[in-house]
Amino acid sequence: MRRIYARPIRDIFRPRLNDNLNLVAELHFSRDSHLPEGHIVREKKTGTYLMHRGGGLLIDLPQDAVIASLQESGLLQGESPAQSMKRDLAGLMKEWRHRAMLNTEEAGARLGLSPRTIEGIEQGRGFSNANLLVLALLQAAKKRD
Repeated sequence: MRRIYARPIRDIFRPRLNDNLNLVAELHFSRDSHLPEGHIVREKKTGTYLMHRGGGLLIDLPQDAVIASLQESGLLQGESPAQSMKRDLAGLMKEWRHRAMLNTEEAGARLGLSPRTIEGIEQGRGFSNANLLVLALLQAAKKRD
């Protein structure tokens, strides 16, 4: 059997799934492959990992190989890449605000955001354009120094 490589899901390849499946990762059979051959999905009721291909085709996968690949790639930690990014963004915002000794109103004024948005980001609800927010935080930190 070919080796399975799990990679984080890129939005352009995100398939539509039914309510019984959780999308876990892109599925590659070669480390050099740039395009996924399918997606690794987890059946909610049984916990079984399957391959999802176009058209909704589900194929059984060797469970040990999938689990090993997910662990190796850091994707089997109970959170999706999007959840991880929200958590990282929340930590970055809290750290910047603490170092700058700003309350939510002052931080919002510097970044052009409402205090409620700042609170939401710090609680892990994310932000629609996280990359711009990171750049704004870096710029605000440079101005302070």
